Amino acid sequence: MFNKVKQDLTKLVIFFMVASIIMIILTIILIVKVSKPSVTNNYNIEHVDTVVIQDGSEKPIISEQSN
Repeated sequence: MFNKVKQDLTKLVIFFMVASIIMIILTIILIVKVSKPSVTNNYNIEHVDTVVIQDGSEKPIISEQSN
């Protein structure tokens, strides 16, 4: 009887150890994903109609792109 209880407790401990490792890995992945800047928040440069180029003078040079 004690042998069965010992086996059940061993299985339970192993289950919790594996679950803890999986939770730690998922937490690390979540932290890395959240801390990276999202590419979807940046606008695509191809959709910009006017490009402003600063050349060091007081007025910026504005060039219109032709599509």
